[in-house]
Amino acid sequence: MDERVIEIDVLIIGGGLQGLLLVHELTVAGRSCVLVANSDLGGGQTLHAHGVLNTGFGFSGPDLREIRDSLVLPFLRERHIDTHGDWFLVTPGDTPVGVPVTTDSLPRGFEAGGAQVLRLHELNIPTRRLVESLTRANLDRIVRGQVTNVRTSGAIDTLEVTLETAGERLTFAPGCVIAATGTGTKRFLGRLGGQADQLAKIKHRRVQMLCVRGPASLLPAVSILSLQHRLNVVAHELDREVTWYSTPFQDADPHYDDVPDNAEAAVDPDAVAEGFQSLESLFPALARTPELRFTAYAGYRQDIGETVGTPLCEVVRGISNLLVVLPSVMVNAWSNAAEATQMVAAIVPKRTRQTSIRYASASVRVASLRVERLGTQWRTWRDVGAY
Repeated sequence: MDERVIEIDVLIIGGGLQGLLLVHELTVAGRSCVLVANSDLGGGQTLHAHGVLNTGFGFSGPDLREIRDSLVLPFLRERHIDTHGDWFLVTPGDTPVGVPVTTDSLPRGFEAGGAQVLRLHELNIPTRRLVESLTRANLDRIVRGQVTNVRTSGAIDTLEVTLETAGERLTFAPGCVIAATGTGTKRFLGRLGGQADQLAKIKHRRVQMLCVRGPASLLPAVSILSLQHRLNVVAHELDREVTWYSTPFQDADPHYDDVPDNAEAAVDPDAVAEGFQSLESLFPALARTPELRFTAYAGYRQDIGETVGTPLCEVVRGISNLLVVLPSVMVNAWSNAAEATQMVAAIVPKRTRQTSIRYASASVRVASLRVERLGTQWRTWRDVGAY
């Protein structure tokens, strides 16, 4: 065991997009920093859902679109990551977003059900490519392991990480610790004595995900938010094959406190059945196209408070050098990273030189999209009821 204590400006806990963006931003700012991930990078919320980022369909006001245009798109262009997407809104009533178009503007096969159709100014951002790019640029600052011991005295003094590689341990003396731990945040902060009223801001909600896959010649690569059918469709196209990720809206929206780090949840068979029926109503060809395949899974999304799109970036009460940084709608991860870097400057005014971290990059890898993971079962329409 290495007893040497590693002094560092910032230690980041959490290997999702937010944690990776924090490493990038802090490195650019000249800070010494290390990211600790306890699983494949992006393996939780980041790559568990539909695998793309967007800006909240325009319903969360102009702030998210401004973040996209001023921070996100320039960041992507520098890394040659292309955005894609053709978005429509199908709504039974008037909405303050989108440009009205005729129903004929929808690709062949979609039926609006008499509702109004609008074109949305949305973009899809391929999340896995983004995670891969950030990982390559910061491998020498990423370790894979578990936080196993923390010493505090009003602030975090030292933090011990047990590495996945041969059980080796590294002990850090960070000027600041950032919890970017996604669905594991409540559990992690609770271990450190975070205040209960502050943790109450974090809301975990269960989401059912329905997936359809087929040839691009049969399955349009278009994304739709349908208030009429109470679901959305997010389309991916790769190698002449299209995958739809569809999330049904749910009337009951309970909160869950005890949720896993990997964001996995139990499938609700009734919600899945109703969701596929709604999807068939929007695109009737689902039931009569034998080349299509279907799967379903469930996960947890994390919101801050009751309003989707509200980020969290603040000092944890009672621990003067601990920040909690959570995006809630992923484009907020960029503005959070910039804000957290400014907060670090106030907490840690003196910079520590970046040292070489033993075992950095060992066992570090990027997770697959949820539907690409081992064990995913693709079924025919006839077998959809098996869920």
